Amino acid sequence: MKGLAYLVFDVVYYALAVACFVAAYGFVKDRRRRIVACVAVAIVFLTVPATKRVTFQLAQNRFEHLCTTQAGEKIHKVVDGVQGLVVMRPREKMSETPLHQMQRDQFALKDPYSFDSAEVRYIADRYLYAYEFIEFPVRKADVEAGFPAGTYIRMTRFKDGGSVEKRVHASRECSDYFVARYKDPSLTIKPECMLPTFRVRVESIAQPAARYGYTWSEVTTRDDRDKWIGGGTMEVKDLQSGEVLATKTGFLFANFPRHSPDVELWSITDRFPGRECPEEKGDKALSFIQKALRPADALNMADAEVVSPELYLVRKERQKLKELQERKHKAIP
Repeated sequence: MKGLAYLVFDVVYYALAVACFVAAYGFVKDRRRRIVACVAVAIVFLTVPATKRVTFQLAQNRFEHLCTTQAGEKIHKVVDGVQGLVVMRPREKMSETPLHQMQRDQFALKDPYSFDSAEVRYIADRYLYAYEFIEFPVRKADVEAGFPAGTYIRMTRFKDGGSVEKRVHASRECSDYFVARYKDPSLTIKPECMLPTFRVRVESIAQPAARYGYTWSEVTTRDDRDKWIGGGTMEVKDLQSGEVLATKTGFLFANFPRHSPDVELWSITDRFPGRECPEEKGDKALSFIQKALRPADALNMADAEVVSPELYLVRKERQKLKELQERKHKAIP
């Protein structure tokens, strides 16, 4: 509907421009005044789209400059067999509505390049498939849930022998399988398209015990955000020595001249080519962390690269499948 509205606006806008031009040419009798009137109409109606094009080009030039001069990844040191990770700057936990609003906001979401919604929904879903435990300072929502302010939380995983569908970063074969299985839940489950499940123990601690940590920072300016450019720098650190093991800076360019206000631009930008740098699919932060801190026991992995399973989608999809199966059983006499 929004696209149709934009098309209608274009048609009306340029039809009005033609009508004004015809009126200026037909009703002004003096030749000199007629020329002046036609030029004035052309200037008025061509200025708006031309200004938008110039504004967009300036924003794109700025994005390309940041990509050339600042974006990039440096791995200074690789550590094998890492069990735990300190998430030094965890994202604030939030419900769906404020999350969607933040994804639409030009300024609210800090460092959209490293952002992953799994962290603000349930932080364990982002990190515990790679590492056996994570530690992080309590957030506002954690204090409201009863954890002491100024302390840390440790989440430790325990395998339970179950499995969930591996939907994030799935191969084309698995993606096609999920679509087919959604339509026909009786299809045989493919083990290669599953991830093991685990239980999580949550406890309050005074100080973190893990040696290595990850943090991020916003690097774009207000002027960059005015142009819908967002980005940040990620760092992996040795917390004992203070040594920086790896850094990565990246940017997103979410400047779409025509978009409806309900589109979550920061969440869809990386789907389009040339809109992020460095270009990388999936959870950019987790992938980067594991290049420097190779997990000791990543779940269901052939190498150090781990998927970020957004289990809220999986659970929602599984619930749909369950309801569909129940309806089918009820329909059988």
